[in-house]
Amino acid sequence: MNAFLRIEFARAFRRKWFVVSLAIGCAIALYNFFTYVFPIALQMDEFTLKVYPGNLFTSWLGSSSSTGSYYFFFILPLLAALPFSDTLFSDFKSGFVHDLCTRSKKRSQYFLAKYLATFCSGGFAVFIPLLFSFCLGCLVFPFLNPEPTNFTSLLGDQSTFPYIYYFSPLVYVLIFFVLNFIYGGLYACFGLMSTFYVNYRFLVLIAPLLFHIFCMTLLPLIGLEAWAPMNFLRPAYSEYTLYPLIAVTLLLFGLTFWRVVVYGSQKDIY
Repeated sequence: MNAFLRIEFARAFRRKWFVVSLAIGCAIALYNFFTYVFPIALQMDEFTLKVYPGNLFTSWLGSSSSTGSYYFFFILPLLAALPFSDTLFSDFKSGFVHDLCTRSKKRSQYFLAKYLATFCSGGFAVFIPLLFSFCLGCLVFPFLNPEPTNFTSLLGDQSTFPYIYYFSPLVYVLIFFVLNFIYGGLYACFGLMSTFYVNYRFLVLIAPLLFHIFCMTLLPLIGLEAWAPMNFLRPAYSEYTLYPLIAVTLLLFGLTFWRVVVYGSQKDIY
């Protein structure tokens, strides 16, 4: 098992597509900083600085309704899938799966290692740009607790974890960093799962994005807007999303793990 893990993790984090995904995500973070965060910082006058000098926790990609934030969370599944989701497809086509699995008595070791490497690469492809965005905000805003009466935040009583946000905002941000890491991993594994259903490599990469768009456009039509990952992954969304978050997470994890690790281990690879 350790050998499979070393091989797959080395492949995942040394691929050029992992770097490309990070570059795209960080470019959006820079765009958000220079078009949204920095202009707000420049508009602060002397009176504003004395009363309430801005809020670091409303300056990163997830905490605002800016164009940059929308772009990032719209293409989040593609950023997650780009680094490593297509490698199972290419491994089947090239016979690499057969070569690896003949070295082990358990075929499931390869698929479990592939799942874990894909999950982590997708998670970091989403997490690192978000962390970069937060660090950019540190350049222009002080580390102050949000002030409810200042009306600079989109979070209200009906939002998810509002009390954590106002009493321990750093913990709140870390929670959403972890959630976005998890969904980066799940979306990447969703692309991995699609290997068993499509015949073209590019469809493996865009399958998570198509699912994302499907949820974003159709769920609001039946009154389930809060169930769309596009919404509950953003702290700026104003409705309570804890139950949809838990349900969709368990569904995606169960579906992807079963199809890739359990079903994949039983699939004829010869």
